[in-house]
Amino acid sequence: MKKRIVAWLLIMTMVLGLAGCGAASAGSTAGSEGGSTAQEGSAAKTITLYPYNAGLQSGPVTGWLGDYLLEKGIILEVIPYSEEKTQAMLASGSLPDIVVFNSATNAKAALEAGMLLPLDDYQDQLPHVMENDILKAGLDYAREYYGTEDGELSILPFGVGKNTLYAAADTDRYAIKLNYQLYEQIGAPEFEKLEDVIPILKEMQQAYPQNEEGMNVYAMNLFSDFDTTHFFNMMSIYSILGYHWNYLPYGIEYEIETGTPYSIFREDSVYRRGARFMYELNQQGLLDPDSLTQERATADKKVSSKASVAGWAGVPGWAGKGYLPVPFDEFKPSLVTEEPYGKVGIAISANAENVDTCLKFVDMLADYDALLTLYNGPQGDRWDIKDGKLVMTDKFKEYLEAGGGTYVLENGEEYSLFNIVSYIPNMGNTIEKYGEPFPMTLWTEYVDRQYETEDAQAWSARYGYKYLKDLLEAENKMTAVMDTSFVPFLTPDSDDMKLTLAALKDVIVPSTWELIYAKDDAEFEQIWSRMKQNAEALGLEDVISYKVEDIAQAKETAKQFK
Repeated sequence: MKKRIVAWLLIMTMVLGLAGCGAASAGSTAGSEGGSTAQEGSAAKTITLYPYNAGLQSGPVTGWLGDYLLEKGIILEVIPYSEEKTQAMLASGSLPDIVVFNSATNAKAALEAGMLLPLDDYQDQLPHVMENDILKAGLDYAREYYGTEDGELSILPFGVGKNTLYAAADTDRYAIKLNYQLYEQIGAPEFEKLEDVIPILKEMQQAYPQNEEGMNVYAMNLFSDFDTTHFFNMMSIYSILGYHWNYLPYGIEYEIETGTPYSIFREDSVYRRGARFMYELNQQGLLDPDSLTQERATADKKVSSKASVAGWAGVPGWAGKGYLPVPFDEFKPSLVTEEPYGKVGIAISANAENVDTCLKFVDMLADYDALLTLYNGPQGDRWDIKDGKLVMTDKFKEYLEAGGGTYVLENGEEYSLFNIVSYIPNMGNTIEKYGEPFPMTLWTEYVDRQYETEDAQAWSARYGYKYLKDLLEAENKMTAVMDTSFVPFLTPDSDDMKLTLAALKDVIVPSTWELIYAKDDAEFEQIWSRMKQNAEALGLEDVISYKVEDIAQAKETAKQFK
């Protein structure tokens, strides 16, 4: 079979990073602690890591994670990402020690240029990668489609297997999650369609115009820093109506239940509807006026501090902060529950000086015991292992009972999830010996506790179910489950296609923001018509036809592997 590579843009991986992004506090510098850490650190080796997008943290890894890595003999520095930098690295033949590719084309270019370390020569130093049955299909695929001509493994997949939506009790972020106490306060009015929630949101805003910090409260907090290939905030609308956003760079929206791709410019497109919904929110004074200029991290802090009456997929509101999902008649959550082959791809530079240290770090990304710490923080602080079970500590339980907020670790550092790494097994996979996934927020104890609050009990009393998924399954609304098995067989974008997509992005993204801020209906229609006309002038219809056909062909190819 002729080898083909993945045309894959890592947006769900950001939905995965959307699970707990946040800047790490300065904390302690790696190697600053005494005792055994200093002794281990004296033999530690420095390695560099190049992540997959500009939204992730960069610089020397310090604080609790720096200390933990130092104990393992690793000093890690993260190189800031940019696409221009990626291309310069490939052109120069010089890569950082470890690279997380977000492009199959870039991964293949590095492989063909001999820039990557052949990992089959080091299998004994990657035991957690090579001996995990969950990863077998992904590794076999990587050898076939991303290996050398001799089938040598050089690029590891990541995010393989069951993901968080497989394990989540309430569809995770893919719902309209309202400040539930406030929603109950105004009588918890029901609604049928997406647009019907607007007057409800307005009533909630009027009842709660400012949060406790004196910040003005809105209903939707958008952001612009994730608009790297398309208008990212549209995910918040697609994810609750059964559509997926993977193909928005091609001007395509994907209806999950039928597996059908459509143009975003069809008359009844969800894209147009989503833009119109955000426009109407703005008309009603419900859209955060900072949306166009703020970053996601800022928007996330506003939602967490209840400077919003609702959380959405782009900026989620969590149960621990008092936000609970409110179902409505047309609600159909978009779910991707499994990535059988994972995503492209983690590699080690052939020129890495400290190869053993690089291998040690990469293997940690598949070592569940290491992942428990990498994701949840130091053992014994927020979490622990008691009688063979993963448990929350009393300190962390007290923190939850106090309403959450900033969590201070035993070393005095504010806890924050370091979003610098891509885990090789997906986060919904169960650790066999514990019967739980590695993210603490998916543990049975954590989820149950989140839904023991007065707000959650009120939710259960109203809807008759403990969790949203139970309700949706009873109503047969868990039908928009994305089949991703064909994705690895999509054709990679040519250089000409990349240029066209970049030009389309430069038309569609700014125009979508203009739609949202249109002064009236007439201007909205004018902007929509102009955006469509300009996109079509760039060849959008040809791009859509190409991608629709490619999706169909990839699905046929994928049947051979089922």
